Order: sequence, then C-alpha cells, then structure tokens
Amino acid sequence: MSELTIEQTEQLIRALHDTANYTAATELVLRHFGPQIQRFAIGKLRDRVAADEAFSEFSHDLWRGMPSFRWECSVRAWSYMLARNALVRCAKRARKQRQREVALSEHPSLALNEPEPADTRASAPPRQDLEAPGCLTELYRTLPVTDQALLRLRITRHLGWKQIAQALSEGRTLDDAALEQESARLRKRFQLVKDRLRRNVQNQSFAGC
Repeated sequence: MSELTIEQTEQLIRALHDTANYTAATELVLRHFGPQIQRFAIGKLRDRVAADEAFSEFSHDLWRGMPSFRWECSVRAWSYMLARNALVRCAKRARKQRQREVALSEHPSLALNEPEPADTRASAPPRQDLEAPGCLTELYRTLPVTDQALLRLRITRHLGWKQIAQALSEGRTLDDAALEQESARLRKRFQLVKDRLRRNVQNQSFAGC
C-alpha cells in the first residue's frame, strides 16, 4: 500500500467502513499508518518496550472503535488521537509503578525467599522448569520491582491473571471490564519481560510459562 497517497488510503478505508467491513478497514489503517504511529510512540517515550506496549493498546482501541467512527475528522488524525491517548495511559502507569516500587519491595509477600503458603502450593502443581524461587535470584534482581512482583505472582505463586490484576491494583476493587483489561495488559507485560530475559540469558527457564 506504500504507493497510495494518504488521500487515496483514506478513501479506501472509508469505502470499507461504509460497507461495514470494519476488520478490513482497521487492517488497512494499521498497514498504512501503523509504522509511522509506532515511530511516533518510540519518539515520545524513548523506550522501545514501552512504545510497543502503547502501540498494542492503540491497536486494540482502533479495532474496538472502528465501528463507531463518525468521520468527523480524517481516519489518520483519529488514529493519532488514539495513539496519544494510549501514550498518556502508559506514561501514567509508568509513574504509578515508580511510585509504588518502594512499597512493593518492602511487601513481605513478595520476598524472594519466603516459603510458599500451603494453600497456594496445593492449588496448582509445582512448575517443572522452576524447582525453587532461588533459581530466579540473579534474573529477578535485574528487573523493575513491579516486574519482579509480576513474575513472582505468576510463576511461583501460580495465580491467575485476574488474581494478579487485583493484587497489583493498589487496593482498588476493579469491576469485570477493568479486570479484563488489566489482565490483558499484564499478560502482554509478562510476555515482554520473558522476551527481554531470553535476549540476555542463555538458559530457557521461562519458555513454558
């Protein structure tokens, strides 16, 4: 689609939208405008991992919002608005994470060498690729405290994503919609953390998480 002008692309997207072919319209937006929006996110955040997370949220918002788009502006302008909103959300979350790092690091339930409660051990079989929390020590210490908590709760405590989302919600009670959204975000974050670790270590301890 690189040979198309912006105006031609807008017309194609409008034609697909007018026939309720929202999936194809969204795919065309991502294919034609996605790379420039991703560069925009990287330039704003100066962090490739955070930019990828913001772009993922932007893509989700685009898919969800396409059917209700009213063409009061160009689809390109609307896409950038969605991207900016995603960037703002990611930046706010980053600030909150920094603010709660000390509290999380001092939380006794997140101590690396703390024995597992009996009821937690009984609720899920032990992982075969992690015989004890101690094998995570060196990798664990290289991560932000919030990522340490995420790994701890998922790998060692075997909590489900909704349980993790509620545990890391800073005491707020999340409704079903918010819980689903936060669970999805944490799953993506978990995968990003695993990918980053794989690039920096030789073993494949996290491959089956």
